Amino acid sequence: MADVDRFKTINDTYGHPAGDTVLREAARRIRDAMRTYDSLGRYGGDEFLAVVPGCDPAAAARFAESFRVRLDGSAIKTTEGMIPVTLSLGVVAVENLTNMNSTTLVRVADTALYRAKIAGRNRVALATAQDVEKEFARDIQESEAEEQEEASVDLPTLHSPI
Repeated sequence: MADVDRFKTINDTYGHPAGDTVLREAARRIRDAMRTYDSLGRYGGDEFLAVVPGCDPAAAARFAESFRVRLDGSAIKTTEGMIPVTLSLGVVAVENLTNMNSTTLVRVADTALYRAKIAGRNRVALATAQDVEKEFARDIQESEAEEQEEASVDLPTLHSPI
């Protein structure tokens, strides 16, 4: 998961059209660092999700660093002028996706991204095995709670006419 650092400030300072240009150019630069079979999508306002299959944690971190470097140190040209941009990234690398859903992976990546932000931005943070285990356990608990809730639903009692 990648997040354009201080994007709200960019929008507030330069305007939304310049912010849109920054997002498009950031996406282009990230995409240029990817392989043909990797995927990139916009997840939210200034966040992107990249899926880079076949990577161990070290390779995933190297990919993320290559994304970060493509933005760091080179401003983006907009109609409002040159805007310096940095990127923070949270990386999760999972070898076995059995029983792992996309929601869990996104939450783990978001946790790592948050670590990159609080560590000073413009950096890559790798999710830990504990992050993955914690979110997987949370998924199991939520699933069990839903099953219990479904099992305890009271059905309306039908009364025969008198």
